[in-house]
Amino acid sequence: MGGGTSEKQPKGLKFSVELPHMKLDLDGSEGSLPEVRRIIEALNTEEQDEGFFEIRARLTDEFFQHQPLIARLRNALVLDEDVRILKRIIPLEQEYDLDAGKEHRQINAVNVKTVVASLFDELSGSIRECFIHIRGELGREQQCVVMDAVKQRLGMEVETRFFSTKKNLEGNVLVEAVCFGEALGEVW
Repeated sequence: MGGGTSEKQPKGLKFSVELPHMKLDLDGSEGSLPEVRRIIEALNTEEQDEGFFEIRARLTDEFFQHQPLIARLRNALVLDEDVRILKRIIPLEQEYDLDAGKEHRQINAVNVKTVVASLFDELSGSIRECFIHIRGELGREQQCVVMDAVKQRLGMEVETRFFSTKKNLEGNVLVEAVCFGEALGEVW
């Protein structure tokens, strides 16, 4: 009998989104749905909050899954408060553990302090609140090294909130900061 195999073809999707200032016709597969959702949300948000689309484009998706930050961003935009987005990469160092016979990557505490200092050096004015996202393959102990460096740099008077995402970034860690305050310099 016909012992052929049938390949599953990805389902094609076609749809149109109409907003007051644009019409968007999309053609894609089911695999593109997360990206399409992100675009539609960003376009819808842009209409609701001026400047929000620009902020969204500069931050990782994990930031926009963090509801306290979203609420704080919306409030800052309404109050016309200064918002500054900062990003830096911390390279991980490859080490070999002779006792365990394994290679692993970890951060260098001195390098972390240098990178964190440079993260906030370009700011002028005063920071009142800061959300920090640590993205990379770091254990809790190594995340604490980054958190301690941030707290030392900003001081205890700045309300600082941290969250992290484990993700392979090819031997690097991304530190994203969204700062709120006064006279922070060029916004974004």
